[in-house]
Amino acid sequence: SPNYYTTLLAKGRVLFFEKKFNEAESFFKRALEASKDLCPRAVDSTVTQRKLGPRLGLGRVFPGIFPREVEAYCHLLMLYAATDREQESEKLMARLAAISDDVLFISIVSMIAEQNIEQVIGPKYLARYVEIVISTSPIVWEGERTRHLAHFWMLRGQALIALGRRDEGRECLQYALTKN
Repeated sequence: SPNYYTTLLAKGRVLFFEKKFNEAESFFKRALEASKDLCPRAVDSTVTQRKLGPRLGLGRVFPGIFPREVEAYCHLLMLYAATDREQESEKLMARLAAISDDVLFISIVSMIAEQNIEQVIGPKYLARYVEIVISTSPIVWEGERTRHLAHFWMLRGQALIALGRRDEGRECLQYALTKN
């Protein structure tokens, strides 16, 4: 089935890690198109037919159930960062925020949960994506968000320091220490 969501997403992931970014992007976008037929949009954005699970790390952080297309959004954000396409990244995040803060939040947190993600997306995008996570108010993670806020501030501080913005980075790290 050449137009099946899971097949398209898997092919896109393989191409992404082979650094064939243009081809990977086309598969991720085709996967998003195919995902429209998976479940009705009237379903709450936190409820779908499968868990995102440990493959993207989010299962270790939060065991909730999310829309299947979150995985494709996550990989598109990674692709835009890896290819330094800031405008496309911002446009996608704005589109996700219009859907819901939950979808935007989960798309980014699932990426941040990846091991060594800063090597894939670089500190510039890690700092920006964490900034977005800190600024959202998702319903799905409200209790957990408060608990993990210090970690997000720490990640942002580390990314800013890696970008040579030491004073801003230090402020973020100091602010992280004030969180419980």
